[in-house]
Amino acid sequence: MPFFSSASKAHPLVALLPAVIIWVTLLICPASAQTVASKTVVGQAYLSSEYIINARADSIMMWLGVPEILARISGYEFRSGAKRLIRIGDAAMVVPQKDTYGQRDTGVIMISYLKPAEMWFTFEPENGAYVYQDQWKFLPSAANETKVLFLERYIDSEGKQSPGNVEELTRLIRERLVKLKAIVERR
Repeated sequence: MPFFSSASKAHPLVALLPAVIIWVTLLICPASAQTVASKTVVGQAYLSSEYIINARADSIMMWLGVPEILARISGYEFRSGAKRLIRIGDAAMVVPQKDTYGQRDTGVIMISYLKPAEMWFTFEPENGAYVYQDQWKFLPSAANETKVLFLERYIDSEGKQSPGNVEELTRLIRERLVKLKAIVERR
């Protein structure tokens, strides 16, 4: 009887074929399996803050969706890309404000998550050395006030975050919230 026959059931060893192929592949190429697991050193920082802004949540979200405003409060200048960040995937190229942050990197800010009272932005620099994600949540707290909950996830491929780097990130977050409050409440 042939190994594969359309007239009869498959040979019982056919069921073991995928497992045998995987086992043989791992024996022949053990370095490829080890390479995937060897890149485990990543520096991470999770920073959060709260702020009260005298405006409705939808108004705050509208201002954050303007790339020029988002870039300015984040220490960047808008260069090109979407004129409004209103859909997941909308992105803008930004460059650092050289007079303020000489060490910042040129990169892309993109909206990565959006709900009626929540926005997430991801920044990826051109050099690919790190990535950060800003999560903004908006909770109405009074007639015309909104509590803004902010979380930044900063992931650096170079290793652990130094206390000085975490202090700098914390300072930048405070500055960002103060700038946002001033822009939104002034309008």
